[in-house]
Amino acid sequence: SELRNKHLRSGESAKVLKERKAIMKVELYAKSLTKLKTQALIVTIPEGKNEQLPKELAGLIPKAAHQSFTGKLDQVLTVFPATGSIDRIVLVGLGDGKGTRSAAELFRRAIALGVKQLAAKEIDSIAVYLGGLFEPRYIGDAVLIALIAPYKYGAHKSTKEDSPADFNSLTLVAPEATLSPVVQRSFQKATAIGSAVNQARDLVNAPSNFMTPMKLATEARRIASQLSTVTATVWGEAELRKRHFGALLAVSR
Repeated sequence: SELRNKHLRSGESAKVLKERKAIMKVELYAKSLTKLKTQALIVTIPEGKNEQLPKELAGLIPKAAHQSFTGKLDQVLTVFPATGSIDRIVLVGLGDGKGTRSAAELFRRAIALGVKQLAAKEIDSIAVYLGGLFEPRYIGDAVLIALIAPYKYGAHKSTKEDSPADFNSLTLVAPEATLSPVVQRSFQKATAIGSAVNQARDLVNAPSNFMTPMKLATEARRIASQLSTVTATVWGEAELRKRHFGALLAVSR
């Protein structure tokens, strides 16, 4: 049986949780790196492979940074170019690849490290250099990590530093690449998954004295109402008794 709206407190039938920012804008940049304009560019590099840096980027990185960055696993170095329109370049090491982790896992790990570091700054937009990794799985991973890595639960926090640190936009940098239907589907799938993950986190992290069963039911209905392929059925106490959910009823008093 459907839970009646009259059982909900006044004002609860609209939105239980304050919605997070609108879906992050994702775009492809396939032009020259010298014309790229971004607040931050994340570049992943295997250990001992600094020569894989494109010439346009290598020229923006001081000699001392080239010497100190070795590409070891989890090494992160932020460089602030003296010229050009890239505010900062975040170099992240992929390691030597000799462990048990796959190349895709090492890539996700490196992007997450770069994203988390940038999330602590007042940055609205970021870019990820893909280079030779411009294929669906890496594209999807870059978008997904950019959405979920900076997550913070801030619905009941009053201080600015504790609020969600979502980015407004992500630019995937891959000179001479093309935005094919396959690439677009990768964008869409990763965005949907990332948004759903963060939405679930908000529901789980909400205090129990706020996210009551009534409110959770309201939120489930709201989410389902936005999706043409999903419906939500809410059972009240009578229906739970009828279906013999005794254990659930016993702990929900």
